[in-house]
Amino acid sequence: MVLPVFTLIFLSTYVGLADSVYWLSIWILLALIPTATVTWFGGEEKGFDIVSRKERKTAFLTGLASLVLSMVIFNSVSAPEIVLKLGGIGILTVAVFGGANQFNKVSIHTGSMACISIVFLTVSQPVTGILGFLSVTVGWSRVKLDRHTRIQVLQGGFLGVICGLVFVVL
Repeated sequence: MVLPVFTLIFLSTYVGLADSVYWLSIWILLALIPTATVTWFGGEEKGFDIVSRKERKTAFLTGLASLVLSMVIFNSVSAPEIVLKLGGIGILTVAVFGGANQFNKVSIHTGSMACISIVFLTVSQPVTGILGFLSVTVGWSRVKLDRHTRIQVLQGGFLGVICGLVFVVL
């Protein structure tokens, strides 16, 4: 998801490449690294694929806390609007998927791709189509790898689309 976010910031009309790299670097340090570290070491098997819904809770809480911290910092230094919107949608997405995880192991991979594809409606419709297609292939792979059921993939995709639409409306 880092590359699509970077691309979205870069393609925005009021944030250039240097600023995009700057804000992305801060986001990686404040939110991505802590969440990825907890996710990697948080499951019974080391890696980013946490099978148990119970074990996912710590990763969700870390992600949420890291995103909130980054948003407080971004807001205090008057980050560009696109950075704040992306941070806000990140918080919403983690909260929605974390909440859904309490009931079912929805596909976060599929949902993230679906969310980003909808977010790209504000930047590039052709890219939206490509990312939409990739969302479907990611969902298929999650079922094929026996990580999720079809229902869990559809639920993740649906939640991702809803979160993406919130971004578009903002």
